[in-house]
Amino acid sequence: MRDINFLTETNAKPIWHPMAHPAETRANPPKVIMKGEGVMVTDIAGNTVLDAVGGLWNVNLGYSCDPIKQAIADQLSALPYYSGFRGTSTGPSIELAYELCEWFEPEGMVRTFFTSGGSDSVETALRLARQYWKIRGQADRTKFLALKKGYHGTHFGGASVNGNANFRRNYEPLLPGVFHIPAPWTFRNPFDETNPARLAKLCAKALEDEIAF
Repeated sequence: MRDINFLTETNAKPIWHPMAHPAETRANPPKVIMKGEGVMVTDIAGNTVLDAVGGLWNVNLGYSCDPIKQAIADQLSALPYYSGFRGTSTGPSIELAYELCEWFEPEGMVRTFFTSGGSDSVETALRLARQYWKIRGQADRTKFLALKKGYHGTHFGGASVNGNANFRRNYEPLLPGVFHIPAPWTFRNPFDETNPARLAKLCAKALEDEIAF
């Protein structure tokens, strides 16, 4: 890796950071994280802080976890990658799929579809839902209902079902056939209702009305 001076000088120039304007990123360069251990991360200046969000909610067992590092190293030596498209599979993917199905058997899981992250998972779920109804002979069932203020990733379909305007307004028009209903959030809702039970009934009625409409 190049020296600290290079990293500091080049920071924010060649990378377009997600959810950030390039000019704003240049004016206020992001923190450069250089090391992680346990639940702590250390930046380029040597400041160590608690990583309260676990990366992006995906470093659930902390950084530099020895069993995880060893498992990654072992797999890199054996087979770093192979496609799981039609006609091929890998040993670890079969094992993991089996464990997941066993773990979630009470919820009815019988099969695992692997993706590279949450946004990819949402896109896949939206596509599979439409495919399912076409196969069942109900091809006109293409609409999606989502909650206002809900978050479902940043890909095209995920942004379409998002109920947060920050992830929608600059990319519209988005996926057609998506409709949003009020979220049962007692802090802010269009009914000015703070009682959770009454709010739940109002939101359920709004859902029923939207479906009927």
